[in-house]
Amino acid sequence: MGEETEFRFTRRRPRQPEFLGNYLPNRVLWSLFDCLVKGCIAMEYPPRMTEAGTWAASGGDFGHPFSETIPPQDAQGNDPPGTGMVHFDIDPGNVFVGGFQYGVRAALIQNDPDGHREVPIFKLGDFGTSHDVTPANLIDEAFIWRRRHVFKNGFATPEQFTREWDYLTSTPAEYTHRTHIPVTIAGRYGPKTNIFQIAMIMYEAITLTRAPQQPLATVIPGQPRRVTYGGHLDHPDYALVDPALRDLVKECLYECPDHRPSLRELQTAINIVLNGPMPEGNNTMPILDWWAMVVGDPPEMKTPYVRYVNDLDTWIQQGFPMAQNQIPRLHRNIY
Repeated sequence: MGEETEFRFTRRRPRQPEFLGNYLPNRVLWSLFDCLVKGCIAMEYPPRMTEAGTWAASGGDFGHPFSETIPPQDAQGNDPPGTGMVHFDIDPGNVFVGGFQYGVRAALIQNDPDGHREVPIFKLGDFGTSHDVTPANLIDEAFIWRRRHVFKNGFATPEQFTREWDYLTSTPAEYTHRTHIPVTIAGRYGPKTNIFQIAMIMYEAITLTRAPQQPLATVIPGQPRRVTYGGHLDHPDYALVDPALRDLVKECLYECPDHRPSLRELQTAINIVLNGPMPEGNNTMPILDWWAMVVGDPPEMKTPYVRYVNDLDTWIQQGFPMAQNQIPRLHRNIY
């Protein structure tokens, strides 16, 4: 958590089919998803506020790497309440890329004893629009309507654009009270709002295209009637991407927040894959070589060349001419 950020993950990098193939390697995709899920866990259960799986009175030292963990469930099998933080602005431009982890720093990452030797750390940033959503917020008419418009193009969530909004004049709670028809999507901001947005990042990482500005809803065959915005991931172009990954991303893109996996379910599913044999797909290039070819090292910072232009001396030597009522001054040009 405290290491220096070296790169930014961005969709603006052009596709380079000669070494990308049709998709990113499965290990890169799974590792990216793992980091994004851990970022969501950190928002819900801040690592510096937890210790040995329980809430602690104080956090640790600034800059020390902490593991993102979900505290144990209670006797009824329910996850403990968290902060309720919703980012509202998760998109590829707000995912930052750290370095590879070796040696002592790798050992500090308890959930990743091998460190990030093949895939660097991806981290969520830019929390300027985030909010710790409370039950009181969800019945606050001004809050839920204002938050409808807080998102990046292509990364709006169903909680913000669902057709349920067409039936609301105040709050979802008031509508349900009057009609006895529950509002299950509109304004239901929470941790699963973050899950939808990180799944849209995974959609872009798998397809290497921008998220659709108007996402297309699809019903998954063989499932109860659950609408997803990830149906395009079943296209034959992505057949060599791990089907388990595509299925999990599609579940995270369910329209109804209650249908999406929980953070615990996501972390469990990802850990099973990362700790087992990884589907190779069609990319046999060593991951480190692939990564070096795609990103490489950041360019060195260049010291700007500054040329000072002194017009004052010439002006004084000329006897202080007042041409066009302009008095020259000392200025500089930067190249």
